[in-house]
Amino acid sequence: MQVQSQSVFGIVSNCWKVQLDQGYSLIQLIDQALARGFLAIELRQGCLGECEADFAEAHASETSRRRIVDLSKRFPTIDFDLAIDVPLFGGQLQTDSDHFLAGLEAAKCLARNNSPHLRLVDTSTRSRDPDSNTIEATIDVLTKMAGRLIQDGGRLSVEHAHQSWDTFQFAMSQARQQLGSDADRLRCCFDPCNLLLTESPERIPAIVDSVAPADVSMIHLKQRRHGLIQPVVSDGDLLWPALIESLTSHGHHGPWLFEIAPDANVWSHLEQSRQFLLKSL
Repeated sequence: MQVQSQSVFGIVSNCWKVQLDQGYSLIQLIDQALARGFLAIELRQGCLGECEADFAEAHASETSRRRIVDLSKRFPTIDFDLAIDVPLFGGQLQTDSDHFLAGLEAAKCLARNNSPHLRLVDTSTRSRDPDSNTIEATIDVLTKMAGRLIQDGGRLSVEHAHQSWDTFQFAMSQARQQLGSDADRLRCCFDPCNLLLTESPERIPAIVDSVAPADVSMIHLKQRRHGLIQPVVSDGDLLWPALIESLTSHGHHGPWLFEIAPDANVWSHLEQSRQFLLKSL
């Protein structure tokens, strides 16, 4: 099975860092993305341009919440999620932290059909295999945070970063078990390229083969070469054609979100990346 042209492709907003730093507005960039057929946008805090303060203050400011709602209404065909960086695997995160509450409220304001989608990642905890007490704390906070989204009819996605895949999978599976019938509201944002941070390249195909579509909410697309994120998804440290074939043969349908390195030529690079994946099988 191949990735078909009707597959939903999207963009993580940190791809636009160069353009945002040059003064382009987030709204302008989303407009351009929509015109180019990208129908899913992950709004990554830190790369929200003129909307940054609104997302940071969403839990405390009615004006900020209203502006986020207006952003969502402006693009009714875009599937938005909000991504924030939280120290999930550090063992000390609280579910009532201002950062999480702001993310939760902003995701609710963005939500289509009253179904907020918040995505978390922990880029600061660098321990591949935390001790058992830390893992138990992680499971507890994952369960509670997912519960907060579920209360509002939403879902929580969590991306693996500097945690070993086995540690990440164990924490996620235990949290899903605790969620019971709502287990499908907690899913993985799967990023094969991030596996290069913790796993041997030889192990990555087996991990990709093992990931069930029902456990995945989205798939990030980026490439490394000699350890550096590239501005185009093409040949590199990951054998993307084989990975895409594996994912689609197991029933994965995306959405497929590009997270390429920022560059002045981001639009042509995004199109090159999309064509590489569409034609690479």
